[in-house]
This record gives sequence, C-alpha cells and structure tokens, in this order.
Amino acid sequence: MKTKVFFVIAIALLLCLISCNEIETEEFIGELVHIDGLDVSGMDEYTATEALIQAHEALLFEMRITVNTKDGDSVSFTAAELDFSFNVESVLKEAMRLSKKPEQDGEIRRLTCDISYNEVESKDLLLPLIEPLKKAPVDASAHYDPGSEELISIKPSEAGSYADVETVNQAIADNVHGIGDITVTVDTVELLPEVDEEAAKAEFYMLAEYTTEFSSTELSASGRVENIVKGAAIIDGYVLEPGKEFNINEVLGPRTEENGWSMAFGISGGRYVESYGGGICQVSTTLYNAALLSDLEITERHHHTWPMGYTDVGRDATITSDGLNLRFKNTMESKVLISAIVDKANKSITIRVFGKAPEDGGYIELSSKKIRTLERDEPIYRLNETLPADTSNTYRSGRDGCIAETYKEYYNDNGELIYSVLVSRDTYNPVTEIIELSADLYYARLWSTQ
Repeated sequence: MKTKVFFVIAIALLLCLISCNEIETEEFIGELVHIDGLDVSGMDEYTATEALIQAHEALLFEMRITVNTKDGDSVSFTAAELDFSFNVESVLKEAMRLSKKPEQDGEIRRLTCDISYNEVESKDLLLPLIEPLKKAPVDASAHYDPGSEELISIKPSEAGSYADVETVNQAIADNVHGIGDITVTVDTVELLPEVDEEAAKAEFYMLAEYTTEFSSTELSASGRVENIVKGAAIIDGYVLEPGKEFNINEVLGPRTEENGWSMAFGISGGRYVESYGGGICQVSTTLYNAALLSDLEITERHHHTWPMGYTDVGRDATITSDGLNLRFKNTMESKVLISAIVDKANKSITIRVFGKAPEDGGYIELSSKKIRTLERDEPIYRLNETLPADTSNTYRSGRDGCIAETYKEYYNDNGELIYSVLVSRDTYNPVTEIIELSADLYYARLWSTQ
C-alpha cells in the first residue's frame, strides 16, 4: 500500500515538474524588453515580428538618404525607397532567451536589430532616384545673326554629367551604420555633346555670296531702293528645308500699294514704266546668282527683255506679280539659309546662302559670254497728234539683241577646274526704236518716202 501511494506521489511530482517546465519554456517574451525602441514585452514571436516590421517600415520612411555630387548637385529620398532589411529573427530569439523578469525591478532590457543594405536588389530601385543628378549635354548650335560680323553666331556646347549607379550604390552600402540618415558625396561621369562648335559652324557654312550694286542714277531712285530694301528684308533669314522649293513670288507676295511697295521704273513692253515694286528684279537676280553658286536646282527662271547692267549677261532673273517667277529647289540633305542684306551706304545688295559645308571642299564659279549679236531693225515712226508742231518723242529706245551662254564651273579644293555645265542659253531679242512725231513731221516724212 505504501509503495502504491509513493508511486502516485512520484507521478504527481513528475507531472508537476513537466508542467512547470512547459510554463517556463512557453514562447513569449518576458517583461520590460524593448527592441529598437518598441516594447515587445509579453508578445509571442509572431506578434513581435509583425510589430517590428511595421516599426522598421516607419523608421525607414523617416530615414533620409542624400546623394551629393562634387559638381554641387544633390538629391534626397527615403530609405524606404530602397531595399533594407533587419535581423529580426535572431534578435527575437535573443529576446526569448532572456529571463522572464529583469534582474532589477524597473530596468528595461534594450535590444537593437542590425540594419543591412541589399545592394543587388537596390540597384534598379536607385536608378530613377538619382536621375535628377543627370545633366544632359548641350550640343553647340548655330543661328543666323545679321547683326554680327560673320552673320552666324555659335552657341558653345556644354558637357553633361551623371552619377554612376554602381558608385552611388557602393557609397550608400559603405555608409550604413545603423538606423539614421545617410549622406554620401560622389564623383560624376562626364557626358560629351554630340555636336561641338566646329560641327555646328559647318552646318552654316557660306556656300555662296553674290553682290549687285545700284549706284548709278537710274538704279538708285528712292522708290527703287525702297523696294530693294523691302524685298531683301522679306527674304533675309529664310530657311529652305531639304527637298523644298523656294518660290520668290510666293515669299514676296503681290507688289501692290496696299502691301507697302513703292512706285519705281521697271521694264514693260520693251521700255521702262513705273509700277509698284519696280526694281525688285535686282533682288531676284542677285538671289538667282547666289542660288546657282550654291548648286541649288533652278526650277524656273526668266531673263529680262535686255541684259541688266548690274550683272553679267545671261545671269539676270526677272519676275512679275502675276506671271514670271524665280523658283529653285534645295536638293541637299540639309537645310539652307538665305541672307539678304542691303548696304545703303555702298548702294549694294548682297545675298549669301549658308548650308552644310561640302565634304570635298570644292566650289563653283559662273562664267557668261555673248556668243552672237542680234542687230535691231530700223526705227519705227508713228503719229502722235498730241505733240506740238515740229516735235518728236522717243517712245521706246532701240537696242541690239544678243544670244548669251552661262556656264557653271566646278572646281576642286586645289582650285582646279573639274568640269563645267551649261546653265542657260538666253536670247535677248533686239528692240526696235519707236519714235513719235507731231502731225507736221509725220506727214512730211511720209510724203518724202513716197
């Protein structure tokens, strides 16, 4: 009986010991335990893990990372935007191993998680964050500046730079020393522009230049000069894109009083008469020669009734508001710019064409020659009853005509003629003089010829 009682008591003690051991090893954290400032006392491992994850997320949102460059630029973002991790599991195990009660009443047991920066996972996340540090290079550019001596102003290129993601990533990793703001300073990588000053200038190389003068008395009449100035101003700075055609009548518009054109002498019916826009043909002629020298494709051009004194024979280009036109096409792969400047002091107009510099360094010259003279007929006499007695008037002056040829000559960069091309063969028909006679002179002459 005593043995049985003893056995029962032994079993009871064993169960008590087992029960006490289970209570002692139950998975919960003891009293007054803080991890990274968070009170986790009495929590089980799962609850503490979730609480620490939230606490760490909040800390990462408060933790700022600032990346400075030695160029003086800066960008800042939160650590939450990158990939950081904490050794929560191992710290919780340490917390579990602590006694359930502190050795001294009221003493908080503080534990800290180590923070780790995950470089591989953060690299792609970092790229857009440091994008503001990138400075795109600025290509050199050229623009037309009629106020400058060379007419073309060059805006210099500027080098760009960027922060290398590998460098920034490593700098951040090297400066993670716990939870707290991180500031790093890195070198930048230079980004070179694609177009430098020389390349930009080559896009506005002067392909051709041609000048005509209006210094003689008949060419320098005020209305005529005003029309030349107006026409040049309209054309000045015109950009002709590749494949496009320049149409001077379309660009100038109708030459009318309403459009601001002045009255001046121009050729009509084989003589000089006043009309709005008179003298504009000197602009079209100057432009025609510049276009030829630039090797632009002439698609329409007409010569005057007779050669003009301000250019070589066969190299004039007449236009009218309602018919005759000057047109040419840009057959190059790059745009061309037309400069038209009038020098009132020297009484001249100069037209230049700018475009991409020819790779072979060659150039063009023009040559013209009269190959035949066409003699005028005898004067025509006609009656003008409004003339006083014994009076005559030259209604139209007579002129000999001619046939002229113009050639475009191509030279290499050594000044050697490679070949020449016939541009035009122009026939300037002779102009018969017309003399008006008063009635007495007209009939006296008529009777004398019978």
